[in-house]
Amino acid sequence: MSKKLGLGDVITDNLLHIGMVYLENHEYDSATTYLFKAEKLAAQSGYNQLLIYTYFRLSKLYQEKRDYENAANYQAKYIQLKTVSIVKS
Repeated sequence: MSKKLGLGDVITDNLLHIGMVYLENHEYDSATTYLFKAEKLAAQSGYNQLLIYTYFRLSKLYQEKRDYENAANYQAKYIQLKTVSIVKS
């Protein structure tokens, strides 16, 4: 129903927060699933602020999993988008 009402930002925010809960509980597979869904929807819909938060959380997820290559990749995406967002405002 939220998609039909144009509430994609609400859906994205909910996916992000569910992913964060799983991350805090060290349930990495579930966290990955929800954070990837949030990333995809935020990117497709142009929700840059939510995409920034999602990149930050994905970086933290990969740090906790000791996957430092992916952690660095998402940290770089976070920094790049955050910088662009600051410059535009």
